Amino acid sequence: MVKIKTLTNLDSVTLKEWEKLWNLHSDHFFNSPIWFLACVKAKEIRNYNIHLIYNSVQENPALRGGDELNSDMSSSLGKPRLLRRGGCHRKRKILAILPLVKGMKYGIGVCEFPGGELIDKPPFLIIEKSNRVINAIRQILAETDNLYLTQIDDELDRIVNFGNLKWFFSSQKSESPYLPLNGDPFEYMNSKNRKRLFKLYDSYKKDLKFIDFKKVTKKNIKYAVEIDKKSSKVSRGLNSLSSRSAQQALLEKLIDFCPECLSVNIMYYKHIPVIYSIGIIHNKIYQAILTAFDNDFRFMVPGKTRLCFLLPYLAKNGYELINFGNGLSGYKTDLTPFFSSHKDYYHSINPIIFCWFKCVYFIEKQLKDNSFIYKYFCLIRGAVRNVKFHTPKNWRKSK
Repeated sequence: MVKIKTLTNLDSVTLKEWEKLWNLHSDHFFNSPIWFLACVKAKEIRNYNIHLIYNSVQENPALRGGDELNSDMSSSLGKPRLLRRGGCHRKRKILAILPLVKGMKYGIGVCEFPGGELIDKPPFLIIEKSNRVINAIRQILAETDNLYLTQIDDELDRIVNFGNLKWFFSSQKSESPYLPLNGDPFEYMNSKNRKRLFKLYDSYKKDLKFIDFKKVTKKNIKYAVEIDKKSSKVSRGLNSLSSRSAQQALLEKLIDFCPECLSVNIMYYKHIPVIYSIGIIHNKIYQAILTAFDNDFRFMVPGKTRLCFLLPYLAKNGYELINFGNGLSGYKTDLTPFFSSHKDYYHSINPIIFCWFKCVYFIEKQLKDNSFIYKYFCLIRGAVRNVKFHTPKNWRKSK
């Protein structure tokens, strides 16, 4: 029988256990304690829950055969204060760690994943995928008041079976392309697209320069923000690095905690920065999380041109895979036939809130499906974001 413990404060013992288990068992960065701490510190989140699923293992009798107690009542296995009643030491064995932070979705307070839309895999660290652990995970999720869980991949969806949990519904599937880098990174492109790409690259090659910053600093993030301000994302009112101070703060915290896990590269045209890419590095995998280009240089298709530098560079430096992040675009589908699928899940034990989630999600989906309406919706949203309200210094409340 497994036990469940919910922490509202991450203690040093649990942090060390989490770090050790992550180093041993994880294949991605988003379920690491580094990612969790960076997210919490960047957004100044004080309300979070870390659900531990564990069992107690009985081991180490107080005395082995032939042992004698010393004058201070210790044996070869330590002092009695380290031993439980009955002469045995009981050790906690963590089987899964489920970090959730408090946030907002559609105006409702929810528990959600740290990192939100930047993550590409769920931050659950599951060491044992037995029925008892999965049932405990299902119990934790079903008993949480309101949930918004992003980027649930097919594997976790299959294991936990979210669709069979009461008061859960999912978003439409999204795709994340990825590309193995164990050979020619352009091998999956058809000859026509490949020829077109390198013709474009050769047209500007002599004036291009690609720099991958070996030691990432906060100054590099500022370079990226300056490029982002000139991108079409800003003019179209889309979410972007320059408009999201929380994302900038998160990147800066990652630099504080683990600068070697972050990659920032910039491509220059005639010494002018044109496009930036920011990625997470873990286990020889490059996970792209943010990119944008200066819209004044759209004539050279910077997103495609950059690939002629980035992909050979990653392959040469020992990376085994690049994950392009969520969403499909022309150049991604040209490059690779490999995709992973994700869903977002919404949950509430309150039927009224559950219906609210479904209604607002449906309206949002209709907006996004209609490109004409969504375009103007984004423009209005971007304009509202840029409005700054100033309160006069001599303003007083009227009596």
